[in-house]
Amino acid sequence: MNAFWKSAFVALVSIGASIGAVGQTRTVETTSTTDSTSGETKTSTVVKVGYSEDITPRKQMIFLDPIKFFSMFNVSYLHALNNTVAVGGGIQTPTALMDGEDFNEKVSGFGMNVEGRYYPTAKMFRGFHFVGNIAYNHVTHEAINDVSGTREEQTSDPITIGAALGWHWYPWDDFATEIVFGADLQMGSPTTPVPGLGMYSNKDGVVPWFRFNIGYAW
Repeated sequence: MNAFWKSAFVALVSIGASIGAVGQTRTVETTSTTDSTSGETKTSTVVKVGYSEDITPRKQMIFLDPIKFFSMFNVSYLHALNNTVAVGGGIQTPTALMDGEDFNEKVSGFGMNVEGRYYPTAKMFRGFHFVGNIAYNHVTHEAINDVSGTREEQTSDPITIGAALGWHWYPWDDFATEIVFGADLQMGSPTTPVPGLGMYSNKDGVVPWFRFNIGYAW
């Protein structure tokens, strides 16, 4: 839990820095006027400070969590229904890093989720938004018993219902970045821990999480 809140604090600081550094503009205008009668020239300087805003319309976005990608290949897609609501989903599957320390253990499976987004400012794929999701994962852990030599298999099929708060910004053109803080209500976890399944071995209950997504929006 401590690691979760530390990550949240770092992300909030990053948001503050990005908001303060991006969008502000400063314009300096210098004008000269000459009196036609006296021939006297006067020069004046005007400094204007304002803010710029990205208003590029975007209706679709594909993204992934690069940190999670080391343990779970993942990709998601969203489609905007209007200026405030987007729906979509994603898939994921364990990588070799989820396997055990030797060749006697292997983790396999898949996961899928359905997701909805609400942008209260009516700026699709930009700024603050709410997230709701439902996910299902089927993960299998296979291991060879060192004593009997037989292959043993255990599975985990958790279902989660979650809610989160997110923030989008664009470092370059259509390259979308996002941080999301949320929590899932996890159900259907195994009653006994399954070796090698990590978060899928947790007991049923509320699980907080933090994600950093990158993607392309158009």
